[in-house]
Amino acid sequence: MVMNRFLTVLLGLFTAGAGCFLGVLAMVSFLGFADRQLPLLPLVLALAMSFAMLCVGLFTLMSYAYESSFDNKGIEMQFVFRNERVPWESIQWHRNIFFRNTFSGKATVWVLLKYALPKEHGTHFCRAILLVTGTGPAVGTATRDFKTPFDSFISEEGKKNKEK
Repeated sequence: MVMNRFLTVLLGLFTAGAGCFLGVLAMVSFLGFADRQLPLLPLVLALAMSFAMLCVGLFTLMSYAYESSFDNKGIEMQFVFRNERVPWESIQWHRNIFFRNTFSGKATVWVLLKYALPKEHGTHFCRAILLVTGTGPAVGTATRDFKTPFDSFISEEGKKNKEK
């Protein structure tokens, strides 16, 4: 658990730092402080890449749940700076965005999750990305081929709400 948190912090800081460094190098060259100025297209691409790396680094630090656990009441997620317990009924939607399958029918699936948390002045919508174990075909080619704990818990919650 401590090691997962350390690796998450390291990944986020490295990515954000590399993005900042690349952006500074591009700006220095763009403003002409370097010995010779680079062509405009590589500079624009470098700035876009640095912005993307900075966003990924910040998203990793703020929204990547490095540990998660599920039960009948909801999901417990541990982020770098906070822990959150989210009831199943607070989950707005989830999307499987990437997977790595094995020949046993198991897969590690990256899930993007949107949920609502009640706050003092209304509802606060949050997004998280987490890695969960899914089941599916050994030769699955699409993220929808794999079922995760979200599918079973949220569908059970939907059935309970329809029965009421």
